[in-house]
Amino acid sequence: MGILILIRKLHTTANEGLASVKTAGLFFLCLIVTSCASQIHKLQYKGAVQGFETRVIETPVHKLTIQGRTQTKTDPVVIYIQGDGNAFRRFQVSSNPTPTSFIVPNFMYNDWSVNRIYISRPCMYHDLKSDPRCNYKVWSLERYGENTVASINHAIDLLKPTKKQKIKLVGFSGGGAIAILIAARRDDVISIKTIAANLSEKELTKDKGVTELTGYDPIDFAKKVSNIPQLHLYGDEDKTIPTWVSENFVKAANSKCVKRRLVKDATHTEGWNKVWKKVARETLDCK
Repeated sequence: MGILILIRKLHTTANEGLASVKTAGLFFLCLIVTSCASQIHKLQYKGAVQGFETRVIETPVHKLTIQGRTQTKTDPVVIYIQGDGNAFRRFQVSSNPTPTSFIVPNFMYNDWSVNRIYISRPCMYHDLKSDPRCNYKVWSLERYGENTVASINHAIDLLKPTKKQKIKLVGFSGGGAIAILIAARRDDVISIKTIAANLSEKELTKDKGVTELTGYDPIDFAKKVSNIPQLHLYGDEDKTIPTWVSENFVKAANSKCVKRRLVKDATHTEGWNKVWKKVARETLDCK
């Protein structure tokens, strides 16, 4: 038995942002059957329980799966950016980058902001065979490249209910890198929060002895975004992103606005949810 989900067709345009979903029951009908238990259907179901809408939007370069809800035209929009997902398996490039877990959506579910949107990375949650723009380089060597950054940045423009609204960026792992790169090209970002983020790509790949990426390195933009209040969380048990990564980024920024915080016993993927419920509600400053 599995999950069959029927979704009401949207009547809003991308420029109007995400439509409010009053109750999950009005828009989703869930039936337990086995054939539909794919990651996208699981994501849709999890979102429906929270009253969130899930859909795919087109940008000039890539399609992106998004989920969330905007309820006001005045409050900031909190943007949750997906990490690198299933980019690699056993040190080999994966054939599909779609995440096998829902770490970032779960962060969004634990945030009570009235305007919340989760944005996937390119080529996740859809049929790769039908999209010639998706190839392994997108989620490996080019995962912090121009096409990825530009696509997500364009999506944010489409999803904001109004142009004047401010945004708060949240990124996990590689999504934290994207958050920095997006903030560097916008003037409406009022805070950045990252969890176990790759903030120093070149030094990290050198440290691990793997191939350097062809895209941008977040630490090169540390000074440019140093006037934006930031909090970078790192775990003392994280074997993927060492503690020195966030330390080097904070040093490069050299600003009271940019802070880091240790989360004890947190690995790269575990030990964050309880902490995040509190951090999501924190207002950052430059004091």
